[in-house]
Amino acid sequence: NVEKNLALHNIETRRVFEPPAYVNVPHSEYLYYTGLCLPSGPNLSDEDIYRICDLIQPLDIKWRCYARTQGMDKKILQRMKYAGCVEIGIGIESGSKKILDIVDKNIDPNKNLQFVKCCKEIGIKINVFIMIGLPGETIQTVQETKRWMEKALPDKFGFNIFVPYIGTPIYNNPD
Repeated sequence: NVEKNLALHNIETRRVFEPPAYVNVPHSEYLYYTGLCLPSGPNLSDEDIYRICDLIQPLDIKWRCYARTQGMDKKILQRMKYAGCVEIGIGIESGSKKILDIVDKNIDPNKNLQFVKCCKEIGIKINVFIMIGLPGETIQTVQETKRWMEKALPDKFGFNIFVPYIGTPIYNNPD
């Protein structure tokens, strides 16, 4: 059991979702019992990622995750692949440096492109999430994102329209 094995090594997990009460089929039960969320965030060190991969690898399971491109290098991606990672989802948001700076992503579109290409080279599928309509967005910045996508050619992608949450800094100060 993945959850028990990780708990033995003091790695906290939590259920991602509960199966709806009206669904009682083996597939939903399987997803419930395997839908775990591992620790993440800027405080997760390379050593933490290696330790998690070392614990997952012997279980011989296939898994997906979400990641930030910052701090992820080829060595980490190779370890994740060896441990069964088949897909990484990343919030690129935009292919425009101007927009990424406005929303404080602190990354260059070329670094994001390198990350996508590295994942593909290693054999990890890549799912890119793009946000259209962020503050400062223009036809030109949308075109930059389009060109970025044409270069990246992710395995999957999702385009979303930006809608700020009420009370957030960007909602209160949209300019």
